[in-house]
Amino acid sequence: MKNTRRLFVVFTFIVASLVLVPNVFAGDPIRERPLQILNPVVMAQGGSFTANTTGYPSLFTNPAGFGSSRGHLTIASFNPWFHTLPDNIPELIRAVELMGGDEGDDEMFDFLVNEITTNGLGLGFAGGIGYTGRGLGLGVTVAGDAFISGRPFPFGVKGVMTSEVSLVGGLALPITFGPARFSLGANVRPFMRVHAPMGSAEVAALLGGFFEEDDDADDPFGNLTALNGFGIAIDAGLIAEFSALSFGLSVRDLGNTRLNYSRDSMSDVMDALDAGGLPPGATEADGDRYVAETHEIPMRVNLGAAFRPISGPLSILFDPVIHGQITDVFDNASEKPTSIWTRVHLGTEVRLLRFLSARAGLNQGYVTLGGGVHLLFLDVNFAVYTREMGRNPGDKPSSGASIEASIRF
Repeated sequence: MKNTRRLFVVFTFIVASLVLVPNVFAGDPIRERPLQILNPVVMAQGGSFTANTTGYPSLFTNPAGFGSSRGHLTIASFNPWFHTLPDNIPELIRAVELMGGDEGDDEMFDFLVNEITTNGLGLGFAGGIGYTGRGLGLGVTVAGDAFISGRPFPFGVKGVMTSEVSLVGGLALPITFGPARFSLGANVRPFMRVHAPMGSAEVAALLGGFFEEDDDADDPFGNLTALNGFGIAIDAGLIAEFSALSFGLSVRDLGNTRLNYSRDSMSDVMDALDAGGLPPGATEADGDRYVAETHEIPMRVNLGAAFRPISGPLSILFDPVIHGQITDVFDNASEKPTSIWTRVHLGTEVRLLRFLSARAGLNQGYVTLGGGVHLLFLDVNFAVYTREMGRNPGDKPSSGASIEASIRF
């Protein structure tokens, strides 16, 4: 009976938050996309991880994963990713080797233009430390991502650079009802964010600075405006397990996350970051530095299901799982409606002897592949995938690869 009351209270809190909190900041805010950590464990499985989340990725997917009966400690995670067409990797390597001479610079420029106008060009990085499991989730994550695309070049090109430093702290409550097991989790996530949209002029300045050999040339970041500030997000989640089946719900940025921004040049922001923080917050007296508009990261509701057919001692040798999810069920994160197929994710993972993993999936209709190996405390994972950057399948596919090396217990 006590567990029933707890479950009712938590569900009441979540439902009330979904209904009431969005009205606190009513109006017409400017929506920003959340910064997605492209972890290879998740991306290799088609981007699906709501119903089967566990370990370090639960810090940025579903806090219900904190309720795992096993604790997971990540001492350090190093996770870079790069967006380019796989067939163009040899061309990229050749261009890098030749850089410094006229021929190499010309080849690199042609490569960049081709990537930007076809696949889109991007790179990013995430790192962090954390502990999850046994009802607790604590971690610090650092992430940054830059992506440039468009046609024709250069006037149709635009891009965005976003970075965040987040502190995650949360709890999960495991509850058992007969054969069913529930895990209810929530976390608070204060974070620092830098967001710099780029038009064609800003992209041209960055590319010009990349090829500029004169050390006294103008700083390409000096004319790039960056919104920078802080936010406090709340995430919640539920995982319900019934024998081999599990169902998951995650709510990211519960009630929408308001961003308290100032406006500075990217150079000033980078100088402040080197000193250990951000430029001081702005008021109306600061003129152009003051951001009068309301910016927010919209709430997303994700639903998932998973099937794990093997349990018990046999799972040590062979442990498969098949799962899927719908991301942003209510299509709340986009300014314009998107096709449901751009929010569907399917995945599978097969673990062999608890140290080898093979993964595959469908991310927004595109095939994803990857794998991993866990030896003692070293965990290495990789993924190749394609994302849909447009509103409908096939509009703006962008291929990429992600790797992670971590010290994990």
